[in-house]
Amino acid sequence: MINQSQPLPQPPMEKTRFQQLMSSLYQTPIALAVLLLGLILTGFSWQYTKRSVERETTALLNDQVNEATVSIKNRIQVYLNTFYAGKGFWISENLICDRIF
Repeated sequence: MINQSQPLPQPPMEKTRFQQLMSSLYQTPIALAVLLLGLILTGFSWQYTKRSVERETTALLNDQVNEATVSIKNRIQVYLNTFYAGKGFWISENLICDRIF
């Protein structure tokens, strides 16, 4: 005998085409919002990374330029010192030779 107090299980009803369309339309704004949020966050992170890399690159380039400038100035000073030393040696040699003769 069948127990009359419990209802018989019914097979699941399949959604009609309209119901499926309405269900997907309810989910579409959420999906678009998530997509838009992801694109916005990607854009912000790209800009932040770009600025950070530009700052680091500029700082590194400035350091290298400063080192090259100091090196060139030092080299020029060595050349000038050598020139003045040679000039002084030449003048003193001429003075000594003039006094001897």
